Amino acid sequence: MRPLPGAPALPFHRFSMAGLLLLALAGLPARAAPEPQSFPAGDASKLRITLTRLGCGIGRCPQYSVEIEGSGRVVFDGGGDLPAGQRFPTTVYRRPPFFSSDVVVPGRQEDHVPPEAVAALARRFEEAHFFELADSDLAMVTDAPHYSLTLETDRGTKHVEDYAGTGMGMPAVVKTLEDEVDRVADTARWVNGAPGLVDWLAATGFDFTSVSAAAIALHGPDVPPTETLLSMIDRGLPLETVTKGRDGQSNSLLGLDLLRDAIKEGRAPVFQRLVAAGWLARLRPGEASHLFARWAAACDPALAEAAVAAGIPVDAVTVAEPSRQNVGGQTALASLQSFRWKSRDARLATAKRLLALGADPNHRDRRGRTPLFEADDLDMVETLLANGADVTIRDENGLGPVFATWNDAIAVRLLRAGASPDGRDEDGHTLAERTVLYAMPATARWLAAHSSK
Repeated sequence: MRPLPGAPALPFHRFSMAGLLLLALAGLPARAAPEPQSFPAGDASKLRITLTRLGCGIGRCPQYSVEIEGSGRVVFDGGGDLPAGQRFPTTVYRRPPFFSSDVVVPGRQEDHVPPEAVAALARRFEEAHFFELADSDLAMVTDAPHYSLTLETDRGTKHVEDYAGTGMGMPAVVKTLEDEVDRVADTARWVNGAPGLVDWLAATGFDFTSVSAAAIALHGPDVPPTETLLSMIDRGLPLETVTKGRDGQSNSLLGLDLLRDAIKEGRAPVFQRLVAAGWLARLRPGEASHLFARWAAACDPALAEAAVAAGIPVDAVTVAEPSRQNVGGQTALASLQSFRWKSRDARLATAKRLLALGADPNHRDRRGRTPLFEADDLDMVETLLANGADVTIRDENGLGPVFATWNDAIAVRLLRAGASPDGRDEDGHTLAERTVLYAMPATARWLAAHSSK
């Protein structure tokens, strides 16, 4: 992605651990308080507020700048590699899932907000004593996003840099002002495809049957949101458009990519719309079943129900994926525990819905393991047990589920339910030895109390 116009260079600091320790011990010098300045309430027509957000080294950090003028004119620049004079993208490719600085609508876009809203925003800057803030708050870290705020009037200009500034004592009001600029300009529609994007596109005369529409729709994981996608489909989104991977190869079709994403991300309404249009039957044989099992029904009860209603078996299994250390044969119920970044409540609710839909709690993968072997939450264990999970099942190595956990409470619950404590793990350790290795005192007490029985 090309740099945004006028974007400042991102400072890069590298420190040794010893250096950081010395800084911590020595302390940082107190920042001198700036001289009080009156807020320059000048000609509103000369007012300009600019927010720039630069990308980060890790994760999804959208990169863009937005200017709001006193007249209400809003100018958004989402960067990108669009040719001069081209407003919207025309290349439809699948972006990486976790590392992206792209926005949904790149390039230069314009809109207008009420001048009263800009005046109210300027008052927020005045209340924050913006002209009295330090010029920069730059933390000595790397890979953080870099933001800047600029307030221009006919009587003065103030620029504030924020690079992980909260860690350097930056006043919280700076982040509040950054977010307020986004809110007034409604940048979320261009950045994430939030509600409002479709209406704005329609107002510009945008062609929803174009390749540009396909490029916007296939931005990346979780964006645009479901509501936006459905609205674009209703307006004629070209689902037959050929899509490409980042390597320019791996051809697919937009409808197929959106269906795959719906299964992975839990977009039940999009899934149902595409199924009704016949796209499920156009996936490769077995692909829908693998995706459903591999992505654990997206840890979403609604997607689980929609998928099973569409004919995907609730106990569909994964295909072996050596690169992902997936031996294959796992159901969605067993795969749930692989998605620990999803909320515990979402995983538990999905397990209950899968079981209600007929999922087998004793289905064995290619290692002979059942979902009980994968459970890392006591409530999940209780849910499986309440639905008939068999604690006496052993895997291909002859071990019961108690050897698959490091959780003391879970191990005791499994033993009390009848799991066998016999055997040795892959490193040759008995369960008693594991209680020492993994700090499981309650399990050790249970074993001591039942050693003679």
